[in-house]
Amino acid sequence: MSTLRRPPLDLQPACAWLTTHGWDVEQSDPLLARRQDLPGAWALHIDKGGRIRLQRQFHPAAPKVMRRQRQQRLYYLHGERTETIDITTTFQHPHQLAGILSQMIGWALDPPFDEKERDEDV
Repeated sequence: MSTLRRPPLDLQPACAWLTTHGWDVEQSDPLLARRQDLPGAWALHIDKGGRIRLQRQFHPAAPKVMRRQRQQRLYYLHGERTETIDITTTFQHPHQLAGILSQMIGWALDPPFDEKERDEDV
């Protein structure tokens, strides 16, 4: 049984678009992009098969810091929690990237995990 395969995506248009929209892009396969101007640390991976993954890591609360002294020794304690949001999907044409990335960033900033919204076309 033969399977039809799509030709690999040309990632150059995606790379150019991301660069003009504030992403630091590393041209590789997969294409890697990062940005720091949004809350948290953002990483984007796009491969030539059309798979895209957006990851956001952030600290949901301020770190906890304290000093303690025991037996004439001073200790510094620092604790913070990090959360990670991963969103993945696929696309077929580079012109779809802007809309897809806009949706992904919206969900990464405000994850809909508590919503009762029904998924479309599932």
